Amino acid sequence: MPVAIETAGHAPWSAFAAVLPRVSLFLYDLKLVASEERHQAATRSRLQPVLDNLRALCDAGAPVQLRMCVVPGINDDDANLAAVAGLVRSLGRSGIELLRFHSAYEAKARRLGVAHEALGIGAEQSAAALERAAAQLAAPGLRVQRSVNRAARPAPAFTPRVHELRRDLRDAGYAVCMETARLKTAFYRRHGFTQPVKVQRANLLRHLLNHKQITVYPRELLVGNFTSKRVGGNVWVELFGSVGILNLLGIDRQKPVAFKCTRAEKLEFLLRIFPFWTRHSLVAKVAPSLKELGWLTARALGKRVAFLNNFSGVAHFIINHEPYLERGTRGMIEDARARQRENPGHDDFYDSVVIALTALEEFAARYARHLDALARREGDPARRSELEAIAAICRRVPAQPARTFHEALQSMLFMMIALCTETFENAISFGRLDQVLHPYYLRDLEAGRLTREQARELLACFVLKIDELIFLSDAESGLQLGKLFESLSPVETITVGGVDAEGRDATNELSYLILDICELRPISVNMAARIHRASPAEYVERIAEVYLGGSPMPELFNDEVYIAALQRHYPTALAEARDYSIVGCVEPVASRDHFGNTDCANINLTIPFVRALRGDERPLWRWGLREVVDRQALYRAASRLGLLDRLLRWKRAPATHHPAGSMEELMARFRARVQEVTRAVLHDHAMIEAALCRDFTTPLTSALYEGCLRSGRCVYEGGTRINTSGIQGVGVTDVADSLCAIEEVVFRRRFCTMQELLDALASNFEGERHQAIRRELLAVPKFGVDPAPEAGRWMERVLEVWTDALASVPHLPRRGGEVTKYVAGYYGLNVNLVYGKRTPPLPSGRLRGAPLANSLVPHHGMPAPDLTSSLNAIATLDFARFAPNGTTVTSTIDPGLFPGEEGVRNLAGLIRAYFEQGGMQFQPNLVSRELLMDAYLHPGTHPDLVVRIAGYCAHFDDLTDDLKREILDRTYYSAG
Repeated sequence: MPVAIETAGHAPWSAFAAVLPRVSLFLYDLKLVASEERHQAATRSRLQPVLDNLRALCDAGAPVQLRMCVVPGINDDDANLAAVAGLVRSLGRSGIELLRFHSAYEAKARRLGVAHEALGIGAEQSAAALERAAAQLAAPGLRVQRSVNRAARPAPAFTPRVHELRRDLRDAGYAVCMETARLKTAFYRRHGFTQPVKVQRANLLRHLLNHKQITVYPRELLVGNFTSKRVGGNVWVELFGSVGILNLLGIDRQKPVAFKCTRAEKLEFLLRIFPFWTRHSLVAKVAPSLKELGWLTARALGKRVAFLNNFSGVAHFIINHEPYLERGTRGMIEDARARQRENPGHDDFYDSVVIALTALEEFAARYARHLDALARREGDPARRSELEAIAAICRRVPAQPARTFHEALQSMLFMMIALCTETFENAISFGRLDQVLHPYYLRDLEAGRLTREQARELLACFVLKIDELIFLSDAESGLQLGKLFESLSPVETITVGGVDAEGRDATNELSYLILDICELRPISVNMAARIHRASPAEYVERIAEVYLGGSPMPELFNDEVYIAALQRHYPTALAEARDYSIVGCVEPVASRDHFGNTDCANINLTIPFVRALRGDERPLWRWGLREVVDRQALYRAASRLGLLDRLLRWKRAPATHHPAGSMEELMARFRARVQEVTRAVLHDHAMIEAALCRDFTTPLTSALYEGCLRSGRCVYEGGTRINTSGIQGVGVTDVADSLCAIEEVVFRRRFCTMQELLDALASNFEGERHQAIRRELLAVPKFGVDPAPEAGRWMERVLEVWTDALASVPHLPRRGGEVTKYVAGYYGLNVNLVYGKRTPPLPSGRLRGAPLANSLVPHHGMPAPDLTSSLNAIATLDFARFAPNGTTVTSTIDPGLFPGEEGVRNLAGLIRAYFEQGGMQFQPNLVSRELLMDAYLHPGTHPDLVVRIAGYCAHFDDLTDDLKREILDRTYYSAG
């Protein structure tokens, strides 16, 4: 077996002589060779033994590779580099390897409590010093090998068209689009609510697609507009209704992201649009009285216990492309009419499907006519030819089957725009785009109609078109509901890679082209890459290259775990499970006939835990006004108004504590409280889904599902074979760490009583005794510390409580199909930050107001494990059992740990090793802390910096100060 020794050379020669016959390679690290004095000052050891041993090894013919880590300000000066060059030549050697300095030791020393002097050297500074030293040593003819923090192969060469389109989008800024709100209001004012709901909803879509403004922007190869703005967000009046007025009036002045909105647009909304929807929106349907609206709004504004996402509609589904790509809308209409004859009694549904598909044809025809007109006026022959070709495509698709790669992409884009017009545009995902498009790509290549570079350009244009669609957010103003999902991204996910129906690797050339698109750092599209044990090394290494190039996408998904989870929880065949795609952030669907509603709500599990700890049995969700109001905000407002004394007299009486006498009693209480709050929250969710089913059906979406066409029911009515709603559990790690600490400190070592612990929590650990209790709690090994088997055991027990609570809830309002149930997920968006602000101190040692752990990962506020320990701990969890709706693992990692081509291979190896151990999902941010801090301190200096928040990405400059600081405070693995 080959043996290599890495050494700094400061050892007795006898040690070298003893191992010399058995060593295949000595990696000999030089520090400072300019002088004995400087070497001793920097290393506290003598230089001469280092040089003597080195010469003796070379004289003995030993295989020696000289190396030096270039430390800015320490050994990168001209004198030392000249001395290094002279030493290399004197030894008869031709070269040296230079290594980039990174500050991993500083972070490790802090974790271990070791005193050290921080050098304060950033990644950019060390990289620059490395390049300068390499150039100086190469000048006299030495061969210099150096580690560089860049991808092993050059970035893909995007065409000028792609770069110009991307620049145009960034320069356009963000705007409010009032167009569809105006058109919907006019439609219902004219027609009322007289037709059957399904038919009228289809006619509404037809009205919108026939009256939306159509624009073709310069240089475009794919056409279609989500809004009337270049980059815009829709106002969903029929869903949010009166709530919109609270955000819109100051939306053009809010921070950190303002949206262009003219005074005329605001007045139109206030005087004509807003009044109509106060009585007809989803909010009004769910809460028809002022009292009901007040309580519903108050629970939402609490942002402490739970949040219901379906007030923005359901969305969150995979587009089944095959029906319209292979049959065209005309073929789909024929199929719907045939089903109507076979399934009498559902005429409204089938009629609505036909109307919606006809509307999509008419929408494409409008673009064909517009393109013809543009072509006639175009003076540039090349552009005129492009416009004529696009017009011909729009005359064909989506009415007829797509024949070419370009036609397929254009048909997909028209369908996407129509679906995002019909229903809220959140996480309407594209599925396995590399698999869907591959036959068209191959046929075009064989026919000579398309090159690989042209395919990449078309894919880039497609993704950039999606980037024209954004969410409107209230950010730091208004109700601040946007802080629960702080991003402009609608998270329209593209999935690549994975296995095929037979379990063989399905990676193809389009998988790599789509990975190339990640380097454009889109926002509205989320990229998901499936990996399995037999994924090609080139594929995983290409993903690593993309990460090291600065992109925080794609997310990574372990086929073995996801497929096992789907088969465990759904009646799906293995071939169907192998064909899974990702919806939105991380959620899988079990088949092409599965309507998942994968992000309908989330629940903060730490609040029922704290109540269980105290023995507090007051309601957690349907409570009184004193419980609902954010009291700190209320007290500040009352103080400004001079009403604080009166308000304080209104405070509720403190709860009486009844501490648990054992861990078993505490767990029984916790289980009961979680089940209670889960049922209460999902009772409200059921009211929302019932209103959507009754008044907001989606005929075009339903036309894409076999189950809906077979049953004659909309997706909102349970028309698909599998119907689920995904609920996210937040704070699992916090509860598990707390239980682990209580068991050790209170019941095993009896350092304090349960009452003393409760008193310490009530004081936020203030006071000498309470601080001592906190030190003991913090000292207990938490989840992610390797080894910490007790923490892992408590994680599984909390997960079991959560999944059992969901199983205890009555079936979904959507009662059709074979399966109707709630399923568990754990991606926390950034609610861990929002909920954390309103969560009291925890027995884990976490202080009041600190963020909760994000998903099922170690808490970044606890003593930090290293990256491998963290991933090892996460991989031990039984995701197939507990996470059918997915989870996230978001790690921020120093890219300097993976230099050069070897670094690409090492990062790919880390990914594979984690998945082979059982990890479910991984989405690293490889970005230096220095870059993040510079972007934080100097907004606008890094406009292209995109970071991974949770299951979605955002421009760092677009985030609130709270979230920026939370990202900076996350565990930063192996960097200072």
